[in-house]
Amino acid sequence: MSTRFSVVVSLVSVLALPLATGCIVVRKGGAKESKEAVQLPATTADDRPAGFQETSGPGFWVWRGPKGGWHVRTTTGGKEHRFHGEIAVRGGGIMTDLKANRNELNDRVKGNPSGAAFEFKTSGFEDGIDFRVEPGNCLEFDLKVDGKAQPNKIFLGGHQTSPGSHWFKLCD
Repeated sequence: MSTRFSVVVSLVSVLALPLATGCIVVRKGGAKESKEAVQLPATTADDRPAGFQETSGPGFWVWRGPKGGWHVRTTTGGKEHRFHGEIAVRGGGIMTDLKANRNELNDRVKGNPSGAAFEFKTSGFEDGIDFRVEPGNCLEFDLKVDGKAQPNKIFLGGHQTSPGSHWFKLCD
């Protein structure tokens, strides 16, 4: 067996191993990511983020209010950005009371009992949604700014915690 052939076979084997074992998956856009969303306790998102303001720089702000309602907001710091998000309820619960907040003409929000999807073109203040999910479930988020995964622009709860990934779950 030639050295070149051995190297190619070895390389193919090494690259195929994660796919065969389920360690990575390829999602839309061809990005390789872990098979599971990053999981955090839902309490991570408790309370309105301390630094959240309509004029804050580009980002997603996610929190659970004191009465259990969930809030997702987008801000831009005055420059136009596109925000895309998908939220899925995991654990048998249902999403209720889905409402858009300060949306403009080109903003889109769709929802059903198992989750919601939205796309906002935000350029000034804030856009967002509010909803409710009964306790004891997980919410799985996939959030992107300008079509890119930017976890450093996702702020959870009063401590403005970054989930470390644009694809994450908050579980009770």
